[in-house]
Amino acid sequence: MAINQETRINKANSFETWRQKDNEISIHVGDTALLDSRIADKEYSTTASAGDYSIDATRFELSTENTIDNFSTIILKSNPTMTGFVANATVFQGADLANATWSGTIFSVIGTTKIYVSGASGTYTAAAILKTGGNTIAIANQSRLVSESYPVGVIRVYKNGTEIPQTLTAGGFHVTNWQGSINLTGNPSIPATFTEGCTLYQGSNLASATWTGILLKAIGTTQLRL
Repeated sequence: MAINQETRINKANSFETWRQKDNEISIHVGDTALLDSRIADKEYSTTASAGDYSIDATRFELSTENTIDNFSTIILKSNPTMTGFVANATVFQGADLANATWSGTIFSVIGTTKIYVSGASGTYTAAAILKTGGNTIAIANQSRLVSESYPVGVIRVYKNGTEIPQTLTAGGFHVTNWQGSINLTGNPSIPATFTEGCTLYQGSNLASATWTGILLKAIGTTQLRL
């Protein structure tokens, strides 16, 4: 019989794994004396619009010292054609795969905005055509390569009644490193270069900037999330 989704400490676990699992149990259970008053504000429901991939949610805890590592994500722009760019395909830059200057294996594709890559080697550049088999993504459709670690949320997410995993796969979800927002007025034009991972700044140039930040997502023409 399948086991429930419980945190279980096994004999083979190291003391560090044991410590992390104990912390996870503690965060899930919390102060039982406050349980009744906490139930109502720990459930959040939303209806996403077409194309949404960033959703505001209620407050939740983070799993201590646990992360989801994102070593290589190619950020795209201007809605490139994604034919051939699918999970398990080999992606590369260079004359051919044997002489690639950068290569890796696709493990997830998010619409026309991101390609998650595993096992990457070499040096990626947005100034070279991206290839897989006979298919390509032009230089004009590439922004940059992003590498970062995401916190693990002590949270369960359901879509249409089915629980979805906390992973970087197309069918999963992850907690972003959203630190703050800049609210915009007057419906300004957002440049195509304002994509995830770009550096925003105030001042005459980046070197002498009075303020800098890394863009997470532009929300229409009303907000920049950092």
